[in-house]
This record gives sequence, C-alpha cells and structure tokens, in this order.
Amino acid sequence: MVYLRNSSRRLERKIDRENQYMNMMRSQRDGEAWYTIYRTYDEVQDKLEEIASSNSIATLINLGSSYENRSIRGIKFSTGGNNKPAVFFNGCQHAREWVTVMATTYLADQLSQNYTSDNFIQNLLNIVDVYIVPIVNPDGYVYSHTTDRYWRKNRQPNPGSSYVGTDLNRNWDADWNGGQSTSTSPSSDIYVGAYPFSAYEANVLKNYMQSIPNLLGHLDIHSYSALVLGPWGYTNIQTPDHAEVVSLGNAMNNAITNTNGYPFTFGTGDANGSLYLASGTMPDWSYDGLGALGYTYELRPNSASGGGFELPESQILDACEENYNGAMEMIIWAADIQAGCTDPSACN
Repeated sequence: MVYLRNSSRRLERKIDRENQYMNMMRSQRDGEAWYTIYRTYDEVQDKLEEIASSNSIATLINLGSSYENRSIRGIKFSTGGNNKPAVFFNGCQHAREWVTVMATTYLADQLSQNYTSDNFIQNLLNIVDVYIVPIVNPDGYVYSHTTDRYWRKNRQPNPGSSYVGTDLNRNWDADWNGGQSTSTSPSSDIYVGAYPFSAYEANVLKNYMQSIPNLLGHLDIHSYSALVLGPWGYTNIQTPDHAEVVSLGNAMNNAITNTNGYPFTFGTGDANGSLYLASGTMPDWSYDGLGALGYTYELRPNSASGGGFELPESQILDACEENYNGAMEMIIWAADIQAGCTDPSACN
C-alpha cells in the first residue's frame, strides 16, 4: 500500500509539473508557436473554431458527443458539389497519444493557410473533400491531462465491473474480439467492449463516417513506432486491393521519411514483425465496412527510449510536418492527379 501511495503521488506531481509548464506557455498561440507544447482539449476546440472562421471552405463539424458529453469536433474542407472523393483523418483514439492531436490540428491549420496561397493545394481541395477530427476520445484525453498521463481507453463505465473504459481501437466491427491483441476483461487496456460499437465514441464515429458520400481514404493516426500500416491489421493475409494498398502506403511512407530524414517503415498485417496484429481496429472497419483504403500511422518516436508516448515537445513540430506530408499523399491519391513537377527538362 505504501508503494501504491508513493507511486500515485509521483504521478500527481508529474501531471502538476506538466500543467504548470503548459500554463506558462499558453501565450504562444499564433503560427507554429502553437505547436511547441501539448494543448488541452479546450485549447484544441478554440483552435478548430479559429481555423473554421479563417477560411471560406473550412467548416466546423460536430460529429456527436462522448460518454461524458464532450463534443467530438473537427474541420471539413469542401468547395461544394456532390459525390466528390473524400478522405477522413482522425487522431487520439488512445488518450495518451498526445502528439496525434497536435499533428491532426496542424494538418487542418496548414490546409487552411495553404489553400489561400498555393495553387496546387487549391486544386486538390477543389477536387477532394477533407475531414479532420483531432480528438475522437475527448474524455480519455482530458483524463490523461488531469489524472493519469498514460490512460488509453475511453471513460465509459462497464456494467458489473469497477473498471472503466473500452479500447476504442478494439471496438470496431472488423474481426471484433478476434483474439489478436485483444482482451475480454474490462481491467485490460485492450478491452474489446461488450459488443462492436458499444463504446459511445466509436458509435458516433461510425455513424458520421457512414454519412460521408464517396469516402475513398481514411487515416487513423496513433503514436508511437514510426510506421505506416495498411489493411489488414488483424491478419497477414493480403486484401483484394493489396497492390493499391502497397502503392499508396509506400508513397505516404516515403513522404513522411523524406520530410526530416526520420525513417518510417510501411507494411500490412504485422509489417514483417514490426508490430503486433490487432483485431477490431478502425482502419480495418473503414476498409471492410465502407470500402475506403484505411491506414494507421504510428508517428515518431520509433521507440520508448525516444520518448514513447511522451515525445519531447521539441519534436512536436517535426512530427506534425511528417504527418502533414504523409496525409497530403492520400489527398493527392484521392484526387487522382499527378503530384510534383512533371516537366523532365526542369532543373529541379
């Protein structure tokens, strides 16, 4: 009991120190300075409102509410029209993966800014509708800021158990409870839930994504391991679209790696042993249930020794830039246009 009390006090002191530092840095709200520290749920909501109000094609979207009645919000970029190709990006299924929140918010921020100044981005967003939701597990994210930095699940009680929470990324109806990195125990970090979409937030996301016409691609952004993962995630058997999965996966992986020279690895299944297989994941559902090519990003670092779930704040912006360039490859793919310079005589 003494050990548990001491451990609890250390965790409380750790959270207090982080909150004190973050409060000191709050004044840095503009441009890239916003991405130099980790931001709270409320700050991200304010940032989304700022982005939506700064661009005529950006709209603030509210997908629904979490178990504790927090809004699950994001940004939609669209110039109008019907049945346009669409892509969906989300972060923070797992509460402790703070850098995914920063990376997805940065993606929305940069698309908004670049649409007004970059003809290529204008052309892309004239063709493709883009949906970005930085925090799909708001209750868990808030809890990781206030109580337990390493909390993973949502905060929905489990009937008949004193243990709280379902692993959102094991609650999707694609090989749900299939036995790959899953547990039927509510005490586990990888608890699958009572049934597919039993978690409030997974059900909200499912309903919203099903309403998007012509959804072609999906990125579920996580940390950490420096990986780009294509379907399937629960088996090493190849999908019917394996050639296209590999082509886009390699393009995204190369774009991320070439951003700052930080090496990422692409694969499907267990990516040749780089990661474990997992049942009931969101990208497998978006592929199987919606016909969209669903991928997982595991952002930097590549190991626990590099920071693990606590990527140093000095690297937040690097991770954001890498995620942005990878995501752009999916938007380009969805637009079905040639990226880059196509003039063989050009000096670059």
